[in-house]
Amino acid sequence: MDASSSWRAYVGPVQVSPGMVAGALLFGLLHFAGFARVGSPWAAAAAGISSTILGLLAGEAYLTTGSLWCAVEVHALFNVVGLAVGLALGGA
Repeated sequence: MDASSSWRAYVGPVQVSPGMVAGALLFGLLHFAGFARVGSPWAAAAAGISSTILGLLAGEAYLTTGSLWCAVEVHALFNVVGLAVGLALGGA
């Protein structure tokens, strides 16, 4: 695959399936519930919303590449960025 076709795949229309949306919502709900037990309501809401978005991004990464590893890498990158931002803001 040359660079131009790879770029078109990246900026092309987003593929969304009902299963991907359902999985992303479940992913967000589970993260919301986990934070609701131990954190503030605002932290739980932020975790639920951001995890739902992450679920959609990971689903899109999988549908675009056909590789589950790409979705795992999206999740890992999200966690690393979240940790760096948390540490930069003085949290843990």
